[in-house]
Amino acid sequence: MGQGPSRGRASPQAVADKLLEEGLHPSVACCRLNVYLSPDGAWSCRKEAMSLNEEIEQISRGPLAHRWESFARAVMSMYNSVSKLESRFEWQPVLNKAPLTKGEIKAKPLVMMIGGYSTGKTTFIKSLLGKEYRGSHIGVEPTTDTFTYVAYGKEERITPGEIVSVDSEKGFEGLAQFGNGFLHSFRESRVDSEVLNNFAILDTPGVLSGEKQNSRDYDFEKVIAWFADRADMIFLAFDIHKIDISDELKSVIRCVGSNQHKFRILLNKADSLEPATLMRSYGGLMYGLGRVFTTPELKRIYVGSFRDEPYDSKSAILHSIFESDKRLLDEDMKHLSAESSKQKVNSFIARVKLQKAFATLLDYLRQQMPAMWGAEKKKQELIARLPHIYDTIDGVNGISKGDLPDVSMMQERLLHLDFTKINTLKQVWIQRADAVLARMSDLSAAAVAAFS
Repeated sequence: MGQGPSRGRASPQAVADKLLEEGLHPSVACCRLNVYLSPDGAWSCRKEAMSLNEEIEQISRGPLAHRWESFARAVMSMYNSVSKLESRFEWQPVLNKAPLTKGEIKAKPLVMMIGGYSTGKTTFIKSLLGKEYRGSHIGVEPTTDTFTYVAYGKEERITPGEIVSVDSEKGFEGLAQFGNGFLHSFRESRVDSEVLNNFAILDTPGVLSGEKQNSRDYDFEKVIAWFADRADMIFLAFDIHKIDISDELKSVIRCVGSNQHKFRILLNKADSLEPATLMRSYGGLMYGLGRVFTTPELKRIYVGSFRDEPYDSKSAILHSIFESDKRLLDEDMKHLSAESSKQKVNSFIARVKLQKAFATLLDYLRQQMPAMWGAEKKKQELIARLPHIYDTIDGVNGISKGDLPDVSMMQERLLHLDFTKINTLKQVWIQRADAVLARMSDLSAAAVAAFS
Protein backbone atom coordinates (compact mmCIF):
# COMPACT_ATOMS: atom_id res chain seq x y z
CA MET A 1 0.00 0.00 0.00
CA GLY A 2 3.01 2.33 0.34
CA GLN A 3 2.79 3.11 -3.37
CA GLY A 4 -0.95 3.82 -3.11
CA PRO A 5 -3.08 6.14 -5.19
CA SER A 6 -0.97 9.20 -4.36
CA ARG A 7 1.42 8.21 -7.16
CA GLY A 8 -1.35 8.10 -9.76
CA ARG A 9 -3.93 10.51 -11.09
CA ALA A 10 -7.52 10.48 -9.89
CA SER A 11 -10.30 9.04 -12.06
CA PRO A 12 -13.79 10.57 -11.58
CA GLN A 13 -16.29 8.30 -9.83
CA ALA A 14 -18.94 9.20 -12.40
CA VAL A 15 -16.73 7.82 -15.19
CA ALA A 16 -16.16 4.58 -13.27
CA ASP A 17 -19.89 4.20 -12.59
CA LYS A 18 -20.77 4.74 -16.25
CA LEU A 19 -18.23 2.18 -17.46
CA LEU A 20 -19.35 -0.41 -14.93
CA GLU A 21 -22.97 0.12 -15.99
CA GLU A 22 -21.97 -0.64 -19.58
CA GLY A 23 -20.21 -3.85 -18.55
CA LEU A 24 -16.72 -2.31 -18.87
CA HIS A 25 -14.01 -2.00 -16.26
CA PRO A 26 -12.81 1.45 -15.08
CA SER A 27 -9.34 0.62 -16.44
CA VAL A 28 -10.73 1.67 -19.85
CA ALA A 29 -10.64 5.27 -18.60
CA CYS A 30 -7.01 4.90 -17.53
CA CYS A 31 -5.72 4.70 -21.10
CA ARG A 32 -3.83 1.44 -20.47
CA LEU A 33 -2.49 2.55 -17.09
CA ASN A 34 -3.12 0.42 -13.98
CA VAL A 35 -6.36 1.15 -12.17
CA TYR A 36 -6.25 1.30 -8.38
CA LEU A 37 -9.16 1.43 -5.94
CA SER A 38 -8.19 2.81 -2.53
CA PRO A 39 -9.72 1.56 0.74
CA ASP A 40 -11.90 4.69 0.87
CA GLY A 41 -13.35 3.95 -2.59
CA ALA A 42 -11.40 6.46 -4.72
CA TRP A 43 -10.34 5.35 -8.23
CA SER A 44 -6.96 6.34 -9.64
CA CYS A 45 -4.76 5.53 -12.63
CA ARG A 46 -1.13 4.57 -12.01
CA LYS A 47 1.87 4.17 -14.31
CA GLU A 48 3.62 1.85 -11.88
CA ALA A 49 2.78 -1.82 -11.89
CA MET A 50 1.14 -3.00 -8.68
CA SER A 51 2.89 -5.47 -6.45
CA LEU A 52 1.31 -8.89 -6.00
CA ASN A 53 0.30 -7.87 -2.47
CA GLU A 54 -1.59 -4.88 -3.85
CA GLU A 55 -3.24 -6.94 -6.57
CA ILE A 56 -4.47 -9.43 -3.97
CA GLU A 57 -5.73 -6.58 -1.76
CA GLN A 58 -7.73 -5.19 -4.71
CA ILE A 59 -9.71 -8.45 -4.97
CA SER A 60 -11.81 -7.59 -1.93
CA ARG A 61 -12.58 -4.00 -2.96
CA GLY A 62 -15.27 -2.30 -4.99
CA PRO A 63 -17.99 -3.67 -7.28
CA LEU A 64 -18.08 -7.25 -8.51
CA ALA A 65 -16.61 -6.37 -11.93
CA HIS A 66 -13.52 -4.86 -10.26
CA ARG A 67 -13.11 -7.81 -7.93
CA TRP A 68 -13.09 -10.24 -10.87
CA GLU A 69 -10.70 -7.99 -12.81
CA SER A 70 -8.35 -7.84 -9.81
CA PHE A 71 -8.60 -11.59 -9.27
CA ALA A 72 -7.65 -12.16 -12.91
CA ARG A 73 -4.74 -9.72 -12.70
CA ALA A 74 -3.36 -11.45 -9.60
CA VAL A 75 -3.63 -14.92 -11.14
CA MET A 76 -2.03 -13.77 -14.41
CA SER A 77 0.79 -12.07 -12.49
CA MET A 78 1.53 -15.41 -10.82
CA TYR A 79 1.12 -17.32 -14.08
CA ASN A 80 3.55 -15.06 -15.96
CA SER A 81 6.23 -15.78 -13.37
CA VAL A 82 6.01 -19.55 -14.02
CA SER A 83 5.06 -19.62 -17.72
CA LYS A 84 8.55 -20.73 -18.83
CA LEU A 85 7.77 -24.16 -17.41
CA GLU A 86 5.18 -24.37 -20.18
CA SER A 87 6.86 -22.51 -23.03
CA ARG A 88 10.19 -24.38 -22.68
CA PHE A 89 8.81 -27.89 -22.12
CA GLU A 90 6.47 -28.87 -24.97
CA TRP A 91 3.34 -28.10 -22.93
CA GLN A 92 1.07 -27.48 -25.92
CA PRO A 93 2.07 -30.34 -28.27
CA VAL A 94 2.29 -33.03 -25.59
CA LEU A 95 -0.41 -32.05 -23.08
CA ASN A 96 -2.67 -30.27 -25.59
CA LYS A 97 -3.20 -27.38 -23.16
CA ALA A 98 -3.35 -23.81 -24.43
CA PRO A 99 -1.70 -20.97 -22.47
CA LEU A 100 -3.82 -19.54 -19.67
CA THR A 101 -5.51 -16.23 -20.55
CA LYS A 102 -6.85 -13.36 -18.49
CA GLY A 103 -10.20 -13.78 -20.23
CA GLU A 104 -10.47 -17.33 -18.90
CA ILE A 105 -9.82 -16.20 -15.34
CA LYS A 106 -12.14 -13.17 -15.27
CA ALA A 107 -14.97 -14.84 -17.20
CA LYS A 108 -18.24 -15.03 -15.31
CA PRO A 109 -19.20 -18.42 -13.87
CA LEU A 110 -20.38 -20.76 -16.61
CA VAL A 111 -23.43 -23.03 -16.42
CA MET A 112 -23.32 -25.77 -19.07
CA MET A 113 -26.35 -27.69 -20.38
CA ILE A 114 -25.99 -31.27 -21.66
CA GLY A 115 -28.61 -33.86 -22.58
CA GLY A 116 -30.40 -35.67 -25.37
CA TYR A 117 -32.62 -33.76 -27.75
CA SER A 118 -36.06 -32.70 -26.50
CA THR A 119 -35.12 -33.04 -22.83
CA GLY A 120 -36.02 -29.40 -22.17
CA LYS A 121 -32.53 -27.82 -22.03
CA THR A 122 -33.47 -24.71 -24.01
CA THR A 123 -36.84 -24.43 -22.25
CA PHE A 124 -35.03 -24.56 -18.90
CA ILE A 125 -32.77 -21.73 -20.02
CA LYS A 126 -35.83 -19.72 -21.07
CA SER A 127 -37.34 -20.20 -17.58
CA LEU A 128 -34.09 -18.97 -15.98
CA LEU A 129 -33.83 -15.88 -18.18
CA GLY A 130 -37.51 -15.03 -18.27
CA LYS A 131 -37.33 -14.94 -22.07
CA GLU A 132 -35.97 -16.85 -25.06
CA TYR A 133 -32.48 -16.02 -26.21
CA ARG A 134 -31.93 -15.00 -29.81
CA GLY A 135 -31.44 -18.00 -32.04
CA SER A 136 -33.05 -20.50 -29.66
CA HIS A 137 -35.50 -23.08 -30.98
CA ILE A 138 -37.78 -25.33 -28.96
CA GLY A 139 -39.41 -28.45 -30.39
CA VAL A 140 -39.88 -32.22 -30.14
CA GLU A 141 -37.26 -32.95 -32.81
CA PRO A 142 -33.52 -32.09 -32.64
CA THR A 143 -33.51 -28.29 -32.82
CA THR A 144 -30.42 -26.94 -31.03
CA ASP A 145 -27.62 -27.82 -33.46
CA THR A 146 -25.12 -25.24 -32.23
CA PHE A 147 -23.14 -24.45 -29.10
CA THR A 148 -24.58 -21.13 -27.90
CA TYR A 149 -22.84 -19.02 -25.26
CA VAL A 150 -25.64 -16.99 -23.66
CA ALA A 151 -24.30 -13.87 -21.92
CA TYR A 152 -25.57 -10.52 -20.66
CA GLY A 153 -25.96 -7.59 -23.01
CA LYS A 154 -28.17 -4.53 -23.10
CA GLU A 155 -28.14 -4.74 -26.87
CA GLU A 156 -29.41 -8.19 -27.81
CA ARG A 157 -27.48 -9.67 -30.71
CA ILE A 158 -25.83 -12.82 -32.07
CA THR A 159 -22.07 -12.96 -32.68
CA PRO A 160 -20.57 -15.74 -34.86
CA GLY A 161 -18.13 -18.18 -33.27
CA GLU A 162 -15.26 -17.08 -35.51
CA ILE A 163 -15.39 -13.64 -33.85
CA VAL A 164 -16.08 -14.84 -30.30
CA SER A 165 -13.09 -17.23 -30.41
CA VAL A 166 -10.58 -14.42 -31.01
CA ASP A 167 -11.91 -12.12 -28.27
CA SER A 168 -9.27 -12.40 -25.53
CA GLU A 169 -11.68 -11.00 -22.92
CA LYS A 170 -13.93 -14.04 -23.25
CA GLY A 171 -11.20 -16.66 -22.90
CA PHE A 172 -12.34 -18.77 -25.87
CA GLU A 173 -9.14 -18.60 -27.94
CA GLY A 174 -8.56 -22.31 -27.34
CA LEU A 175 -11.62 -23.19 -29.42
CA ALA A 176 -9.66 -22.55 -32.62
CA GLN A 177 -8.07 -26.00 -32.21
CA PHE A 178 -11.40 -27.61 -33.18
CA GLY A 179 -11.36 -26.05 -36.64
CA ASN A 180 -13.79 -24.07 -38.75
CA GLY A 181 -16.31 -26.90 -38.69
CA PHE A 182 -16.85 -26.26 -35.00
CA LEU A 183 -16.59 -22.46 -35.16
CA HIS A 184 -19.43 -22.45 -37.70
CA SER A 185 -21.48 -24.29 -35.06
CA PHE A 186 -20.65 -21.91 -32.21
CA ARG A 187 -22.06 -18.46 -31.42
CA GLU A 188 -22.71 -15.97 -28.67
CA SER A 189 -26.21 -14.69 -27.93
CA ARG A 190 -26.45 -11.51 -25.87
CA VAL A 191 -29.59 -11.24 -23.73
CA ASP A 192 -30.85 -8.38 -21.57
CA SER A 193 -31.64 -10.50 -18.52
CA GLU A 194 -30.56 -9.61 -14.98
CA VAL A 195 -29.81 -13.28 -14.25
CA LEU A 196 -26.88 -13.11 -16.66
CA ASN A 197 -25.15 -10.48 -14.52
CA ASN A 198 -24.20 -13.39 -12.25
CA PHE A 199 -23.30 -16.14 -14.71
CA ALA A 200 -23.29 -17.14 -18.38
CA ILE A 201 -24.93 -20.23 -19.87
CA LEU A 202 -23.74 -22.64 -22.56
CA ASP A 203 -26.53 -24.38 -24.47
CA THR A 204 -25.24 -27.45 -26.32
CA PRO A 205 -26.61 -29.59 -29.15
CA GLY A 206 -28.61 -32.61 -28.05
CA VAL A 207 -26.69 -35.87 -27.83
CA LEU A 208 -27.85 -37.98 -30.78
CA SER A 209 -28.03 -41.75 -31.13
CA GLY A 210 -26.13 -44.00 -33.51
CA GLU A 211 -24.31 -42.69 -36.55
CA LYS A 212 -26.03 -39.30 -36.31
CA GLN A 213 -23.77 -38.49 -33.35
CA ASN A 214 -20.71 -38.93 -35.57
CA SER A 215 -22.06 -36.94 -38.51
CA ARG A 216 -20.89 -33.60 -37.13
CA ASP A 217 -17.81 -32.09 -38.77
CA TYR A 218 -15.95 -31.66 -35.47
CA ASP A 219 -15.18 -33.90 -32.50
CA PHE A 220 -18.24 -33.41 -30.28
CA GLU A 221 -16.80 -35.16 -27.23
CA LYS A 222 -13.54 -33.21 -27.28
CA VAL A 223 -15.48 -29.93 -27.47
CA ILE A 224 -17.69 -31.02 -24.54
CA ALA A 225 -14.58 -31.93 -22.53
CA TRP A 226 -12.98 -28.53 -23.29
CA PHE A 227 -16.03 -26.62 -22.08
CA ALA A 228 -16.45 -28.93 -19.06
CA ASP A 229 -12.96 -27.92 -17.90
CA ARG A 230 -14.15 -24.31 -17.83
CA ALA A 231 -17.71 -24.81 -16.58
CA ASP A 232 -18.59 -24.26 -12.94
CA MET A 233 -21.82 -26.26 -13.02
CA ILE A 234 -23.03 -28.81 -15.58
CA PHE A 235 -26.72 -29.63 -15.85
CA LEU A 236 -27.48 -33.03 -17.37
CA ALA A 237 -31.12 -33.00 -18.47
CA PHE A 238 -33.39 -36.05 -18.78
CA ASP A 239 -36.95 -36.29 -20.04
CA ILE A 240 -38.95 -38.32 -17.49
CA HIS A 241 -40.32 -40.37 -20.39
CA LYS A 242 -36.83 -41.20 -21.73
CA ILE A 243 -34.54 -42.07 -18.84
CA ASP A 244 -32.46 -44.65 -20.71
CA ILE A 245 -28.82 -43.62 -20.95
CA SER A 246 -27.67 -44.28 -24.52
CA ASP A 247 -24.16 -45.44 -25.34
CA GLU A 248 -23.53 -42.01 -26.92
CA LEU A 249 -24.61 -40.18 -23.75
CA LYS A 250 -22.44 -42.52 -21.65
CA SER A 251 -19.45 -41.56 -23.81
CA VAL A 252 -20.20 -37.86 -23.37
CA ILE A 253 -20.47 -38.23 -19.57
CA ARG A 254 -17.22 -40.17 -19.40
CA CYS A 255 -15.33 -37.73 -21.63
CA VAL A 256 -15.89 -35.06 -18.97
CA GLY A 257 -13.52 -37.08 -16.78
CA SER A 258 -12.46 -35.38 -13.56
CA ASN A 259 -15.17 -32.74 -14.00
CA GLN A 260 -17.97 -35.19 -13.18
CA HIS A 261 -18.33 -33.62 -9.73
CA LYS A 262 -19.78 -30.53 -11.42
CA PHE A 263 -22.86 -32.41 -12.65
CA ARG A 264 -26.38 -31.67 -11.43
CA ILE A 265 -29.19 -33.79 -12.85
CA LEU A 266 -32.48 -32.32 -14.11
CA LEU A 267 -35.32 -34.86 -14.24
CA ASN A 268 -37.65 -32.81 -16.39
CA LYS A 269 -41.37 -32.99 -17.30
CA ALA A 270 -42.00 -34.86 -14.04
CA ASP A 271 -45.47 -33.37 -13.58
CA SER A 272 -46.79 -35.42 -16.50
CA LEU A 273 -46.66 -38.71 -14.56
CA GLU A 274 -48.66 -40.19 -11.72
CA PRO A 275 -46.65 -40.28 -8.44
CA ALA A 276 -46.12 -44.07 -8.48
CA THR A 277 -44.87 -44.05 -12.08
CA LEU A 278 -42.62 -41.08 -11.34
CA MET A 279 -41.00 -42.88 -8.40
CA ARG A 280 -40.23 -45.91 -10.57
CA SER A 281 -38.68 -43.67 -13.24
CA TYR A 282 -36.64 -41.83 -10.62
CA GLY A 283 -35.29 -45.12 -9.25
CA GLY A 284 -34.46 -46.34 -12.74
CA LEU A 285 -32.51 -43.17 -13.48
CA MET A 286 -30.58 -43.42 -10.21
CA TYR A 287 -29.62 -46.98 -11.06
CA GLY A 288 -28.49 -46.00 -14.57
CA LEU A 289 -26.46 -43.02 -13.35
CA GLY A 290 -24.68 -45.18 -10.78
CA ARG A 291 -23.40 -47.40 -13.59
CA VAL A 292 -22.03 -44.48 -15.63
CA PHE A 293 -20.51 -41.99 -13.21
CA THR A 294 -17.12 -42.80 -11.72
CA THR A 295 -17.48 -40.41 -8.76
CA PRO A 296 -18.35 -42.20 -5.48
CA GLU A 297 -21.08 -39.79 -4.34
CA LEU A 298 -24.60 -39.81 -5.77
CA LYS A 299 -25.45 -37.00 -8.13
CA ARG A 300 -27.94 -34.34 -6.97
CA ILE A 301 -31.19 -34.77 -8.90
CA TYR A 302 -33.63 -31.87 -9.25
CA VAL A 303 -37.09 -33.19 -10.04
CA GLY A 304 -39.72 -30.98 -11.65
CA SER A 305 -41.00 -29.45 -14.84
CA PHE A 306 -38.65 -26.63 -15.66
CA ARG A 307 -40.82 -24.33 -17.74
CA ASP A 308 -43.02 -21.27 -17.18
CA GLU A 309 -46.39 -23.04 -17.50
CA PRO A 310 -48.38 -24.41 -14.50
CA TYR A 311 -47.83 -28.01 -13.43
CA ASP A 312 -50.11 -30.80 -14.63
CA SER A 313 -52.83 -31.52 -12.03
CA LYS A 314 -52.30 -35.30 -12.19
CA SER A 315 -49.14 -34.87 -10.06
CA ALA A 316 -50.65 -32.36 -7.62
CA ILE A 317 -49.47 -34.28 -4.56
CA LEU A 318 -45.86 -33.76 -5.69
CA HIS A 319 -46.02 -30.08 -6.62
CA SER A 320 -44.59 -29.00 -3.26
CA ILE A 321 -41.59 -31.29 -3.87
CA PHE A 322 -41.08 -29.75 -7.33
CA GLU A 323 -41.11 -26.28 -5.79
CA SER A 324 -38.70 -27.35 -3.04
CA ASP A 325 -36.24 -28.71 -5.63
CA LYS A 326 -36.57 -25.51 -7.64
CA ARG A 327 -35.67 -23.46 -4.55
CA LEU A 328 -32.67 -25.71 -3.89
CA LEU A 329 -31.55 -25.25 -7.48
CA ASP A 330 -31.88 -21.46 -7.20
CA GLU A 331 -29.88 -21.53 -3.97
CA ASP A 332 -27.19 -23.66 -5.62
CA MET A 333 -26.83 -21.13 -8.41
CA LYS A 334 -26.61 -18.17 -6.02
CA HIS A 335 -23.23 -19.45 -4.86
CA LEU A 336 -21.78 -19.75 -8.35
CA SER A 337 -19.40 -16.78 -8.02
CA ALA A 338 -17.88 -18.21 -4.85
CA GLU A 339 -17.68 -21.71 -6.33
CA SER A 340 -16.22 -20.35 -9.57
CA SER A 341 -13.39 -18.52 -7.81
CA LYS A 342 -12.60 -21.64 -5.74
CA GLN A 343 -12.61 -23.77 -8.89
CA LYS A 344 -10.27 -21.35 -10.67
CA VAL A 345 -7.88 -21.22 -7.71
CA ASN A 346 -7.85 -25.02 -7.44
CA SER A 347 -7.35 -25.40 -11.21
CA PHE A 348 -4.46 -22.95 -11.12
CA ILE A 349 -2.81 -24.80 -8.23
CA ALA A 350 -3.17 -28.06 -10.17
CA ARG A 351 -1.72 -26.39 -13.27
CA VAL A 352 1.39 -25.13 -11.45
CA LYS A 353 1.94 -28.55 -9.88
CA LEU A 354 1.59 -30.13 -13.31
CA GLN A 355 4.09 -27.61 -14.73
CA LYS A 356 6.66 -28.66 -12.14
CA ALA A 357 6.00 -32.38 -12.53
CA PHE A 358 5.96 -32.37 -16.32
CA ALA A 359 9.15 -30.30 -16.61
CA THR A 360 10.85 -32.56 -14.06
CA LEU A 361 9.84 -35.64 -16.05
CA LEU A 362 11.10 -34.25 -19.36
CA ASP A 363 14.36 -33.11 -17.76
CA TYR A 364 14.87 -36.65 -16.39
CA LEU A 365 14.22 -38.15 -19.84
CA ARG A 366 16.72 -35.70 -21.38
CA GLN A 367 19.40 -36.75 -18.90
CA GLN A 368 18.97 -40.43 -19.80
CA MET A 369 19.54 -39.92 -23.54
CA PRO A 370 22.89 -41.09 -25.05
CA ALA A 371 25.34 -38.41 -26.20
CA MET A 372 25.78 -39.78 -29.72
CA TRP A 373 24.13 -42.98 -31.04
CA GLY A 374 21.06 -45.03 -30.18
CA ALA A 375 18.72 -42.14 -29.35
CA GLU A 376 15.59 -43.73 -30.84
CA LYS A 377 16.17 -47.08 -29.15
CA LYS A 378 16.73 -45.34 -25.80
CA LYS A 379 13.60 -43.29 -26.28
CA GLN A 380 11.47 -46.41 -26.81
CA GLU A 381 13.05 -48.02 -23.73
CA LEU A 382 12.28 -44.96 -21.58
CA ILE A 383 8.67 -44.80 -22.76
CA ALA A 384 8.21 -48.51 -21.95
CA ARG A 385 9.69 -47.88 -18.46
CA LEU A 386 7.56 -44.79 -17.81
CA PRO A 387 5.56 -46.30 -14.89
CA HIS A 388 8.87 -47.07 -13.13
CA ILE A 389 10.21 -43.59 -14.00
CA TYR A 390 7.16 -42.03 -12.33
CA ASP A 391 8.20 -43.82 -9.13
CA THR A 392 11.83 -42.73 -9.60
CA ILE A 393 11.08 -39.00 -9.83
CA ASP A 394 8.48 -39.01 -7.05
CA GLY A 395 9.75 -36.38 -4.61
CA VAL A 396 12.25 -34.76 -7.01
CA ASN A 397 11.78 -30.95 -6.99
CA GLY A 398 9.03 -31.49 -4.43
CA ILE A 399 6.68 -33.14 -6.93
CA SER A 400 4.36 -36.08 -6.42
CA LYS A 401 3.81 -38.66 -9.13
CA GLY A 402 0.10 -37.97 -8.58
CA ASP A 403 0.71 -34.54 -10.15
CA LEU A 404 1.72 -36.19 -13.44
CA PRO A 405 -0.75 -37.05 -16.23
CA ASP A 406 -2.09 -40.57 -16.75
CA VAL A 407 0.90 -42.77 -17.59
CA SER A 408 -0.78 -44.51 -20.57
CA MET A 409 -1.70 -41.17 -22.11
CA MET A 410 1.86 -39.91 -21.62
CA GLN A 411 3.35 -43.03 -23.23
CA GLU A 412 1.24 -42.35 -26.31
CA ARG A 413 1.99 -38.62 -26.47
CA LEU A 414 5.74 -38.98 -25.89
CA LEU A 415 6.08 -41.14 -29.01
CA HIS A 416 5.86 -37.95 -31.07
CA LEU A 417 8.42 -35.96 -29.04
CA ASP A 418 12.11 -35.66 -29.96
CA PHE A 419 13.88 -36.42 -26.67
CA THR A 420 17.18 -35.03 -27.98
CA LYS A 421 15.69 -31.54 -28.18
CA ILE A 422 14.29 -31.31 -24.65
CA ASN A 423 15.44 -28.16 -22.84
CA THR A 424 17.43 -28.20 -19.60
CA LEU A 425 15.36 -27.46 -16.49
CA LYS A 426 16.63 -24.45 -14.52
CA GLN A 427 16.13 -24.57 -10.78
CA VAL A 428 15.10 -20.90 -10.72
CA TRP A 429 11.92 -21.90 -12.60
CA ILE A 430 11.09 -24.50 -9.96
CA GLN A 431 11.76 -21.92 -7.23
CA ARG A 432 9.37 -19.47 -8.88
CA ALA A 433 6.69 -22.15 -9.04
CA ASP A 434 7.20 -22.94 -5.35
CA ALA A 435 6.93 -19.21 -4.53
CA VAL A 436 3.63 -19.01 -6.43
CA LEU A 437 2.24 -22.07 -4.63
CA ALA A 438 3.25 -20.50 -1.31
CA ARG A 439 1.02 -17.47 -2.08
CA MET A 440 -2.05 -19.48 -3.06
CA SER A 441 -3.50 -19.44 0.43
CA ASP A 442 -3.48 -15.62 0.35
CA LEU A 443 -5.16 -15.60 -3.07
CA SER A 444 -7.74 -18.16 -1.97
CA ALA A 445 -8.59 -16.23 1.22
CA ALA A 446 -9.02 -12.98 -0.74
CA ALA A 447 -11.28 -14.74 -3.27
CA VAL A 448 -13.44 -16.29 -0.54
CA ALA A 449 -13.87 -12.87 1.09
CA ALA A 450 -14.68 -11.20 -2.24
CA PHE A 451 -17.12 -13.69 -3.77
CA SER A 452 -18.86 -15.45 -0.87
